[in-house]
Order: sequence, then C-alpha cells, then structure tokens
Amino acid sequence: MTETHRDTSPGGVTVSGASASAVPGPAYGRYVAAAVVVLAAAGAGAVLYPALPQSLPVHWNGAGQADSYAPKSTWSVFAAPLIALGMLLFLLGSAAVIPRLAALSGQLHAGGPAAHTANIRATQFFLGGTAFALSMLFAWLALRGWLLPPDGSALEFVLPTVALFLAMAGFGVAALRRYRREVAGTSDAAAEDERAEGPGDEPDAPAAGAGDPVAQRSNYRAGIYVNRADPRLLVPKRLGVGWTLNAGRPAGLAFYLLIGLVSMAALVAGIALPLLAP
Repeated sequence: MTETHRDTSPGGVTVSGASASAVPGPAYGRYVAAAVVVLAAAGAGAVLYPALPQSLPVHWNGAGQADSYAPKSTWSVFAAPLIALGMLLFLLGSAAVIPRLAALSGQLHAGGPAAHTANIRATQFFLGGTAFALSMLFAWLALRGWLLPPDGSALEFVLPTVALFLAMAGFGVAALRRYRREVAGTSDAAAEDERAEGPGDEPDAPAAGAGDPVAQRSNYRAGIYVNRADPRLLVPKRLGVGWTLNAGRPAGLAFYLLIGLVSMAALVAGIALPLLAP
C-alpha cells in the first residue's frame, strides 16, 4: 500500500508515496556550469578593460549596427555578465521554490505522487539547462561588444538567439521524455506490486487527476492545450509548475493570437525599419 509522509513544519507540504526530502531540488551542477561561463566572460572583460575604447556600443538595431553608445565604465563594460548573473540567481531561486509552487498551484497530487515527483524533476532539468544556455548567450554578447567592430551583421545576434531557443526546445523535449520514462517506469513497478499482492489484497485507489483531460496528449497542438470541451480557461500545466491557458476557449485563443501578432510585428519592425531608414 502507498505510504503517506507529512512535512510538519509551518506551511509544510504533504507528499503521498514519498518523503518530502525525496522531492527533487535544483540541478545545481548546471547552475555551477552556467556561473563558470559568466565568470569566465567577466574575467575576459577585466583583462580587456584597459584596452577598450572610451565609448562603447550598448545597443544594436535590427541590422546589427550600433545605434547607442555609453562612456566606458564598470556598468557599460560588464552589463551583460551582471545581467546574466542576475538571471541565473533568479532561475536558481525559482527552482528552489518549485515544490512549494507546485503545492500552491494545486498540482501536488495531480497524476499521483510518482507523476508529481517526475514532473518536478523534469522541470528542474529544464530550468537548469535553460540557465546554462542563457549564460552562453550573454557571454557571447559580452565578447561581441568587446572584440568585434560596432557595426557588424544582424546574424551575430540572430544566430545566437536562435541557438538559445533551439537549446531551450531541446531541453524541453528531453525533459518531457524523462518525465514520460520515469512515470512509465513507476507505473510498471506499481503493476508488478499489484500482481505480487494477489487477488486477496485490496488495491490502492487510482491516482487523483488521472482522468483530467490536461493529461491527454490528444488535447495539445504544438505544445498548447486546446480543448473546446473543457470549460476552464486556466488549467494546470501538464509538465512544469503553474497554469496555462486553454486555447480551446475564445479568450485563450485570442491571447495566443495576440502574442503571436505582437512578436511577429516586433521582429519585422526591428529588421525592416533600420534597413528603410535614410
């Protein structure tokens, strides 16, 4: 039978089937690797600092041409590593409170304790990988500003950004596969336990949330939950912590369309306007 353990600390989280200490924490190794990349970039900046010009480019337009400069200072030189470090700390802090966020969002028992633990583990994997990918992007942006001419090619920014999104997509796919593999493994183990118990033993109750349409792959299109039969606008994420919109509802569909249009307009404007300027 499933054993229930309870965290008795104030505001503690109850986890069925596993102790609270078994809930996966942040993937510290990936954050350490990301911090090493950022610190290495900052070290390179410290070495290059005396030879840098007194006026440094701090912004580039969609054509890859510098359109804003600032006097050489600690901030103008080390802005990219400092921003990267802040983002790493934010992601690490988010990862540290992931189990609490899962409980507050009502996802603690969705799919059962095994699925809950696998969900948190996959989310930690994705966040850690994203942190490392971001550190690589900001290290490149810093080195590009220090070593390359101010007016370059838009590809110097587009290609690293595309690489970031591809890396995030790869980490997302890998996290989803890890989640499915872990849940499938625990399901097989549970089935073996039931067969070993024999017909005289009383089986465990089915996992809570097992019949939720959010768990069904057929309700997703390109990773977006689309279910016209589901009256909810906000639904728990299938993988990860928090909530997502149901694009099967008019308001949800309108939101995704608006985000797509705004993103496309910003991309077109950022590339086309500098090229059309006299």
